Amino acid sequence: MKNIYSTLFVALLAVTTGSQAYSQANPQSIKICRGSAVVLKANPTAADVAGGYVWYRDGAVIGGTNDSLVITQPGKYTLASVSSGGCNSTISSALEVTYKELIAVDDRATAHSGTLVNIPVTKNDIAECGSIDFQTLSMSVLPKNGSAKVSATEPGVFSYTPNASFVGTDSFTYTVYDVAGNVSNVAKVLVEVTSATPLALDLLAFNVSKVKETQAAINWQVIEDNTEATFTIERSSNATSFEPIGTLKANTSSISQKADYSFTDTKPLKGTNYYRLKISDNNGKVNYSNVKMLSFSSSAAVAVYPNPATTTAYVKVDGALPKLIQLLDLNGRVLQAIIPVAETVAVDMNQVSGGLYLIRVTGQDDKAEIFKIEKR
Repeated sequence: MKNIYSTLFVALLAVTTGSQAYSQANPQSIKICRGSAVVLKANPTAADVAGGYVWYRDGAVIGGTNDSLVITQPGKYTLASVSSGGCNSTISSALEVTYKELIAVDDRATAHSGTLVNIPVTKNDIAECGSIDFQTLSMSVLPKNGSAKVSATEPGVFSYTPNASFVGTDSFTYTVYDVAGNVSNVAKVLVEVTSATPLALDLLAFNVSKVKETQAAINWQVIEDNTEATFTIERSSNATSFEPIGTLKANTSSISQKADYSFTDTKPLKGTNYYRLKISDNNGKVNYSNVKMLSFSSSAAVAVYPNPATTTAYVKVDGALPKLIQLLDLNGRVLQAIIPVAETVAVDMNQVSGGLYLIRVTGQDDKAEIFKIEKR
């Protein structure tokens, strides 16, 4: 928390729980378990605090003139110190107190068509206020392409069976409670289902990597056995709904030999990209690789040219259009403001005299890039 100055006082908050002090001297937020008590402690640097203190929660006075306060409820807590003359200091910055939550983490698993698989889903869940109550594990959304139920013999496990004819990605969601009664968020379980009948072609490796931070290189290796097969490269933004972005035919001249294939995604999505390989043979069998992930910057690439400029400067954006483009002087005064409607925007430099200026490009996320430009 920031030290809040007035002419009389500096008011500070320190927080302890039991006899254990928090390592952060002036925390802005802490989390507590439901039912637990936390002591807030005032540590003023001013000499005159003879009038005590005033404590607030969410802007309302909650009493007490002592230098400490026991709390059990969440809220935004502040305080002011009082001098012997009855003058209050300015109110301190807020300390936000929230409850610790039970966090259910998404899971991934693999299965074969029509074959039961046990999926432990609570091993990676985070329970900070007590152990997980496995008896409360329940599904929120059922799988569309199979069946799932809580295992009767293994705690924290779902038994999932995909439909016999299904190949692809299936999913279901769940919640669980801890022994303190906290309910988790809804977590998703993604299951990659492959054919129970093996293809005549074996996938040995499937990998993705970045090329110059702007493209995705997709490589795979198979053992071929004179099989007419088709490779379909699929991409998704959410690891659930995949769309094809390219296809390649297998080399049918190879017999029991390793063969390498590659594909380049020249325009990956901004943010997270999920890739998988779909393999289809001439007998109608389909199989999928594991899903691989790559992330690309969601910020657009911006170029300002020419520099120096005489009559016009251009701002070119490769990606999402920014919210605003501004021309400023070196004192930060806005001279022009343009809402872009195209990837390339012209900034009129005829309106300014020779010298140095700034072009500020503000993205849709309100983050700004600033470029220095010279007018000649």
